[in-house]
Amino acid sequence: MKNSIKRLALLAIMIVASFQMKAQFHFGINAIGTMPMSHWAEKGAANFGTNPYKGNAFFGAGIGFRFQYDFSWRYNGIVSPFIDIDGLWNPRNKTMKDYFAPRSFTVGHFVNAPVMLGATYRYFFNYQRPIIGIFVEGAIGADLLYITQEGWENNPQTYKISPALAVRAGLGICLTPQLNIGVHYIFLGNHAIEKDKAGIYDPDVVLWLPEKLKENALMLKLTYIIKGNKLKHLPIKNSPL
Repeated sequence: MKNSIKRLALLAIMIVASFQMKAQFHFGINAIGTMPMSHWAEKGAANFGTNPYKGNAFFGAGIGFRFQYDFSWRYNGIVSPFIDIDGLWNPRNKTMKDYFAPRSFTVGHFVNAPVMLGATYRYFFNYQRPIIGIFVEGAIGADLLYITQEGWENNPQTYKISPALAVRAGLGICLTPQLNIGVHYIFLGNHAIEKDKAGIYDPDVVLWLPEKLKENALMLKLTYIIKGNKLKHLPIKNSPL
């Protein structure tokens, strides 16, 4: 057992030495725009009572927080494992709102809370003045979907919170070591839609969603690191190229 522990410790030291790492903790904030795609964004028919089973989601916004560590790597690169905790809000599209507005019907909105664990790799073209660079990242985690109350005032419909597996991939530009902007594809999961409280007159008339809703979107994400040691203190070798 002791020999095994020694071997594991030696392996860990070798890995750390090979990457020449010096970890630094950072805290940041995310500003997000989301454009729903495919099933989530599909428009229902003009008569929602006969063909309601579409997502009908529209462009939305979000805000979130990032907790990350930076590790120096060779060739002007920074590897940063991170945890993102975001909140996303997407309303229904104009087609659905216009249909229900004259009927005094409140249309529910989509609220998603993805918690993602991933890693990003940033490369700066000139590390002596790390102003412009590029990044790629990937993440996996879980998303919680909440659909706000909808229906008539005397006949409301509420839904249960639905968890699902989520994945994300993105790339973009580092404007500074503390600020980056990128485009991401996020799959928020295949969510089960379950009624929590049905309308008191007709339990089915207010359910404008399928039993399963696949949510995916393109995200424009701006991340700003507002706390942490400055990146320039990391000991990174210049590229030999």
